[in-house]
Amino acid sequence: MIYAKPGAEGSIVSYADRYDNFIGGEWKAPVEGRYFENPSPVDGETFCEVARSSAADVE
Repeated sequence: MIYAKPGAEGSIVSYADRYDNFIGGEWKAPVEGRYFENPSPVDGETFCEVARSSAADVE
């Protein structure tokens, strides 16, 4: 069985382009404004960015 990539026509899964920190019930950008590229384990292509948090984000 072949599945469409997330976000492509016919895909059963979708992802945001970027994910911030979920703190206290709210989405908050990382204090330093940095993000990781999150690669797909299937083909290694980046499919979203994830907050690169630091100690400043938990203070």
